Amino acid sequence: MAEAERPAREYLARNLAATGDVLVGSPDEIAAGAQVAVSNEPGRDPITGASNSAPTVSIQIAVPARIPLLGLAGIAPVVTITIDGSPAART
Repeated sequence: MAEAERPAREYLARNLAATGDVLVGSPDEIAAGAQVAVSNEPGRDPITGASNSAPTVSIQIAVPARIPLLGLAGIAPVVTITIDGSPAART
């Protein structure tokens, strides 16, 4: 299973890097802290709880993001956004 986790984290870090200076942490740090679950068998996704019928790599991340305009509304300009995704393998 670790074989699938490594490229999943690498692609996640690449995608996070494309967000520019919005991230509070580095893309590599955020990707390293992500919850990654690899499933080769049909069943329940351990992260989302959704049903899966194909090999799946599920990822959940907590992304601290800097949103300066929130300060205008009296809200802290750094918020943590939690995102999860669960793509099935293409055949």
